[in-house]
Amino acid sequence: MNKVTCPECEGRKGSEVFACGPNHHFEPMYMLCHFCKGGGVVTREQITQLERSKVLRQARMDKNYSTREVAVKAKMKFTDWNDLEHGRASLCEIEAAIDFINTLPVWSL
Repeated sequence: MNKVTCPECEGRKGSEVFACGPNHHFEPMYMLCHFCKGGGVVTREQITQLERSKVLRQARMDKNYSTREVAVKAKMKFTDWNDLEHGRASLCEIEAAIDFINTLPVWSL
């Protein structure tokens, strides 16, 4: 597998964030990159998945659907649709979702 620098964290493996800590106060914490899971590198296939998931999100937005609306139309859980739009699904599933979005009419009020 050909590895490349993670496009999300740019190889930093994570970042300093402010989050609710054990004392219920916001405090600085180190959070691993959600995309490379702290490895700093990803495969080319993962890059393709991320790129295609962004195409899926843009196609949904171009049709004026919320993620919840399109998840209902696709008869799936909102969280599963969210995974599709963030590259956390197989490339085959993302491509199928793009095909599905392309069948929907533009939503207008």
